[in-house]
Amino acid sequence: MPKAKPAAKDTRDKLKEIREAIVEKIGDLFEHHAEEILKVLEESEDKVVGVNYGVKIDASESKVILKVRQSFSQVNTDERVEEFESEDPARPFLPGIHPPELKKKAKEEEKKKKKAGDSPAPEAAPEA
Repeated sequence: MPKAKPAAKDTRDKLKEIREAIVEKIGDLFEHHAEEILKVLEESEDKVVGVNYGVKIDASESKVILKVRQSFSQVNTDERVEEFESEDPARPFLPGIHPPELKKKAKEEEKKKKKAGDSPAPEAAPEA
């Protein structure tokens, strides 16, 4: 019996896990560079410093890789990375997001099934 499609709750839970990791990584980066940020802020004429965060979610492979990058001033850039791996290697971590390697594998399996279905059934052996 084929497995049922993952419930929407499952997807929401995984997205929540990614969101929590993003927030955690931003906090880590800010804490790690807080003194430098404060120094830039104190030394600036207008007492303003822009702190920017970029988030990249890469689901092109079986693992989902999360990169959170922080930049401030004109010279400081840092990032944190986290990987999310599916418990079932045949299914992507995020349902509906199929990495190219899984798509290729699925197409190969489909071709094999079609090929097996095209060949004639073996003849039954005559009864003695």
